[in-house]
Amino acid sequence: MQTSSTSSTSLTGQCDQSEERTSTKRGTKTIASSNEPNYYNDKVATINTYIENFRLQYLFSLHEVCKAVQNIDFCAIKHCSAWNTCNLTGELCAESVHFTSNGVAYNVHVRFKHFITCLWLSTHIHDLIEEQKKEFQNNNSLQASQTQIQTQAQHAKEELEKGFEEAYEFVCKIMCKSLHTETL
Repeated sequence: MQTSSTSSTSLTGQCDQSEERTSTKRGTKTIASSNEPNYYNDKVATINTYIENFRLQYLFSLHEVCKAVQNIDFCAIKHCSAWNTCNLTGELCAESVHFTSNGVAYNVHVRFKHFITCLWLSTHIHDLIEEQKKEFQNNNSLQASQTQIQTQAQHAKEELEKGFEEAYEFVCKIMCKSLHTETL
């Protein structure tokens, strides 16, 4: 039992640190920079720490669903209007979102769709940016000058990074709350 209270104390400290970093970023309006190679890795590591803490706090269904979302290569989440059991809460729900990860099907209440999508974006941002760079290079090389391509690519990257920041903050806020309340 003593281990549990120690874990809760350290988790509270993590949540406080995460909120402090978030408010600092918001205050200065900084957005991720490609000049910081570990920027995304550090953010994903923070999310992984939250997910591991779900397991340590015996929130196994939350841990399992979050790991499953991270393992999806393409964010193919489908709306399902049929009675299913939510893999997060164990409750029956008439509407859910459905996805498959490593051959296992998951149904999650529709109210968690935004969380699932933001978690996926937060953990796949680096891949998305790399894919976007390749797409701009391949599709636009004949249609526009190099300067125009770079400007378009930079603008698209900034929009993607802004979306990442918003998704990351949302995911961390929800995960931190979940560790304290033991619900999502």
